[in-house]
Amino acid sequence: MTKSMLEFAGIINSIPKIVFSKTLKEVSWNNTRLINGEAIEEIMKLKNEPQKNVSVGGLSFASYLLKNDLIDEFWFLIQPIILGNGKHLFNGITNRHNLKLVNSKTFNSGVVALNYKK
Repeated sequence: MTKSMLEFAGIINSIPKIVFSKTLKEVSWNNTRLINGEAIEEIMKLKNEPQKNVSVGGLSFASYLLKNDLIDEFWFLIQPIILGNGKHLFNGITNRHNLKLVNSKTFNSGVVALNYKK
């Protein structure tokens, strides 16, 4: 692992995480809780908690939340790697979503973070 990958791993391990699953019975990752309920209802509950920011990982889950109008803000992390193929960012999105760039940051690793709001 590179130095920047190790730094990112340290950050991600320290923050609270939620895993949505209909099949898992437990999770063992640091600071992680498991939710087996309906994702839309659970996200709505999370949005009403004092700490309202929820980050989502996983392309299909992000597409599912976008289809249900549950995403207010996007952070795209652009990695300086060309793979030649891969998954689409948002599958099955048929309506247009106009986004406004509100912030950007370039890291020493070459990663660029782009912050957009709806």
